[in-house]
Amino acid sequence: MFVFAIAVYLTVTIPALKAVVNPTEVDPEFTFDQNLGLLGAGNTIIAGLLVLVLVMQARHTIVSKAVNEAEFFFRIQGGQEYAKRTEAKELAAAEKEKTKAAKSE
Repeated sequence: MFVFAIAVYLTVTIPALKAVVNPTEVDPEFTFDQNLGLLGAGNTIIAGLLVLVLVMQARHTIVSKAVNEAEFFFRIQGGQEYAKRTEAKELAAAEKEKTKAAKSE
């Protein structure tokens, strides 16, 4: 998008500004009013392209946050599963010790 904005600036805005500032040095292709209209249209296109760049950056930020939150959720969920497995192992070990203690008595 930046490349297109720069291309529009170089191909439309600069020649139109030259024609508006010094109309005698430029070929009389367009009248003064036409050059101003061309300059305004070029500026509108550039502004639209830069707004699109901002929208794309905002979208990227939103998607990055969503991905980070999803990763965090899955890490927490994985941690909870690990804790459940560890607790089950410890309970099984405690039950074994109880049965051994009951057999030895």
